[in-house]
Amino acid sequence: MSDSLYPIPPEVEPVNNLKNNGDFIILALSGLVSDIGSSFTFIASLFLVLDITLPISQEFSAQAVALVTIFRLIPTIFIGPFAGVFVDRYDRKKILIISELFSGLSVLVLFFVHTLVLIYSVVFIGSTIYLFFSPAKGASIPQLVETDQIVRANSVLQTELQVSSFIGPALAGTTIGLVGLKYAFLIDAISYLLSAFILLFIKRNLKPTKSEDKLSARIVVRDLNVGFQAIKNDRVILFVLITFLFSSIAIGMINPVLAFYLEVSFKLNAQAFGYLLSYTALIGIVTAIIFSLIGHVKHKLTIIILGLFFISVSIVLLGFAPSLQYPVFWLYLSMTLIGSVNVLINIPISSLFQTLIDNKKLGKVSAFMNTGFSLAQAGGAVVVTTLILYYTISNLLILTGISLIFIVIISYLFMRLKALESESMRREEEILLNNSIEAQ
Repeated sequence: MSDSLYPIPPEVEPVNNLKNNGDFIILALSGLVSDIGSSFTFIASLFLVLDITLPISQEFSAQAVALVTIFRLIPTIFIGPFAGVFVDRYDRKKILIISELFSGLSVLVLFFVHTLVLIYSVVFIGSTIYLFFSPAKGASIPQLVETDQIVRANSVLQTELQVSSFIGPALAGTTIGLVGLKYAFLIDAISYLLSAFILLFIKRNLKPTKSEDKLSARIVVRDLNVGFQAIKNDRVILFVLITFLFSSIAIGMINPVLAFYLEVSFKLNAQAFGYLLSYTALIGIVTAIIFSLIGHVKHKLTIIILGLFFISVSIVLLGFAPSLQYPVFWLYLSMTLIGSVNVLINIPISSLFQTLIDNKKLGKVSAFMNTGFSLAQAGGAVVVTTLILYYTISNLLILTGISLIFIVIISYLFMRLKALESESMRREEEILLNNSIEAQ
């Protein structure tokens, strides 16, 4: 491969066959270990907040649970873009390892002391660390695999994520039921440390193209502008960003109150909640495997829009479920849609970005996108924490889902009107052809 689009040192050319790509396998394995552990903290922190606040009042408890999501989003809004600049300048392998080590240490604190303030603090710190980890991992993919393998590589990583989401919540729920909440944090801390150890065995050089400019306030502003311009001047990427900004507001209204809603409306304890999440992940595994077998997806924008439509329907179903006959059936049907959506959206978006965006800008662009999505979700979370004082969560879910359906329809019509799908496909084909010619 040439260094024109995805600069890679000549001695570390990617392996075309993912089965023989040891470094990519190591990256996926570390993610499996870390993500399984993360399920423990995710469930334990939510139900710990519920245990502390439900005796006070349901309204206060709902708001307290919603604050977990808000504290998770705040760092992304203020730190996200700067993390992208950092990722595009420094060794991504070191960033991944250091991020896992600090995440493990921060979670370990909750094993010894757990108060609301400390829970929020750990969530805030963990989110801040993830801002460096996530773009570093995403930007490493084009350095580890050939361009025509990017969809398959992201499918494998999505399969790994869904497998960990299948194993983790059920295991976490069972463990919490047997030994209590605090041991969940200890297990997660160990998983982070083990993941960091596994990442040490990546042999390939994951350093981005070396910049001659030393990092300074002026350079940071300049690099941030580079990421902003990369989005602004790309019609396809800009469309994805704007569509998701509106959609993220709706999604941001759901995530903060979901655990509370399921506990109050369906009487799901930590163990039952874990099993429900595992079922959702099982659906995701099946969907990810299908993507992996297909290997290449042409109509990425259409699939993304379809995924957003499924989210809309699932939100409406969640709102109506308690009032319908056999409410648990409708709950699981909505979670079936959500399980498939996680994959339907994430694989096309990751593959689209990693193909169309220059690897030298990928960290900055990804960080900008994450910041925009998080800002929108934080706005939705703030709105829902206010509205739950006046409206039932069921009604809020129904109205949010219907609103999202209209957003999806408008986005689809705009995409067709501007021929964005065909433009995206044409550009991807040109990049694949150029890389094929350069490799010969």
